[in-house]
Amino acid sequence: MSAIAGSLVVIFLYGAFLLLEKRSFAAKIDGVSGDPDRVARLRRIIADVNGKIGTYLASQDGRQRRAGSGRVGRHGLLDLQFAPFWAVLIGLLNFVPYVGTVLSIFFPVAFATMQFGDLGTVITLLAALSAGQFVIGFFLDPWLMGSSLNLSPFVILVSITVWGGALFGISGAFLAVPITACMAMVFAEFEATRPIVVLLSRNGEVAAPP
Repeated sequence: MSAIAGSLVVIFLYGAFLLLEKRSFAAKIDGVSGDPDRVARLRRIIADVNGKIGTYLASQDGRQRRAGSGRVGRHGLLDLQFAPFWAVLIGLLNFVPYVGTVLSIFFPVAFATMQFGDLGTVITLLAALSAGQFVIGFFLDPWLMGSSLNLSPFVILVSITVWGGALFGISGAFLAVPITACMAMVFAEFEATRPIVVLLSRNGEVAAPP
């Protein structure tokens, strides 16, 4: 639990420093090249990346907020302590596809085991969480991510392994999908790297750059 809290702090710091960089970023883009067409192309790429990632994060946040009241209700019916906290934690973990789904079930069920010590109650909670979480985490969310970001579900899973397991730990797992999507959108703008994006895409269709 402390590792997740630490990772959230790291993600917050990343975001804070990125927002500070925003003040001088436009000037940096202007200084990249003396060619106005090239600068305009860079600005368009950045705007596309911001738009798609912003839409993805907003849709994820909206789904988790709508589902939060249902989670509180399921936990409350079983008198699980700190039910609102578990609802928020599950919502945050659901930003990590696949792995987050498993952890979002494991943590509250493990706590319920300590709180109740009753197998029947624990199994009831496990069934209540699993019914919705596995459908959302293993089918709905990957499908929606693939549609909005044009990434293969398998690529999403691999990106979590690479950015989370091999490079940046839990914080990398939270950032894996946005980072991979950003790379794919940038690679799609150049003929030399477009074949990579085709392989990463959901159905092999990648829009040609204007």
